[in-house]
Amino acid sequence: MRAGPRWPRAPTFAATSGLRADRRPRSGASPLFVRCSTLSTPNFVTFERYPEAMPLFSPPREKSVYHIFTDLAQCVQVSAETLAESLALEGEGRSSAFDRLQTHMIDAAELNHRIANRLATSLITPFQADALHGVAAAMKLCVNEMERTADLTLRLKIDKLPKRLLEILSIIERASELVVQCAWKLENPKQLSGFDEDMRRLTTHASEHSRTAIAELWDDCSTPSSFPTAARSREVIGALERVLLAFQDLSRCVDLLRVKDV
Repeated sequence: MRAGPRWPRAPTFAATSGLRADRRPRSGASPLFVRCSTLSTPNFVTFERYPEAMPLFSPPREKSVYHIFTDLAQCVQVSAETLAESLALEGEGRSSAFDRLQTHMIDAAELNHRIANRLATSLITPFQADALHGVAAAMKLCVNEMERTADLTLRLKIDKLPKRLLEILSIIERASELVVQCAWKLENPKQLSGFDEDMRRLTTHASEHSRTAIAELWDDCSTPSSFPTAARSREVIGALERVLLAFQDLSRCVDLLRVKDV
C-alpha cells in the first residue's frame, strides 16, 4: 500500500533560534542548568554576568568610624575608673590596676590608628577628617596621661594619697562619662554645643581642688622629715593636672569639630 503525502514537520527550537548544529551543546544539559545544578561554580561563571550566583550571605562589614570612636571613648572611661582604683589602693592592688591601665593605653593607641586609617578612605571633607583625627588623638592623650599618672604614683611609692586628690579623681571619672556621651553624638556635631561648657565647668572645679590640695600639703609640712612625702604628693598633683589639661584639649577639639560642621 502506498503511503500518502507526509505533513511538514513542526519547526524545532534549534531551527527558529538561529543556532547552528555545530554550535549546539553536546550534552543534554544547558550551561545554565549545569551552573545551577553543581555545587562548585564553573570557571566561566562570573558574578558580573550572573548576579544570581552571588553568595547567599554577604561577608561581615567593619564598624563605622563613629562606632570606633565609641569604643575609644569607653576606653577613656574605663581608664579613668582604673586610675581611681590604682591611686586608692596600695601595694599589689595598685600594681595590678596599673597593669590593666597599660593594657587600656595599648587599646587606645590601636583604636586611634584604626580611626586614622578609616578617615583616610572615608568620603568626608578634609576639614571634617582633620577635626575627627584631632578628637581621636585627644582621647588617646587622655588615656596616656592617666597611665603616666599611675606609673608615677607607683614609682614614687606613695602609700596613701590625700583625700583631696580622691575628689579630683572623681571629677576625672565624671569627665570621662561626658566623653562617652560626646562620642554618641559625633555623627551630628551640632548636638555637641554643651560639651565644651560642661567640660570647662568640671575642669575648673578640679583645678580649685588641686590648688587647695597644694596649700594643704605645704601647711602640713611642718617638719623636715615630712618634706619628701609632701614633694612626692606634689608630683602626683601635677600629673593629675596634666590629665585635666588633656581633657581640656579634647574639649577644644570637639568644639572645633562643631564649628567646622556649620
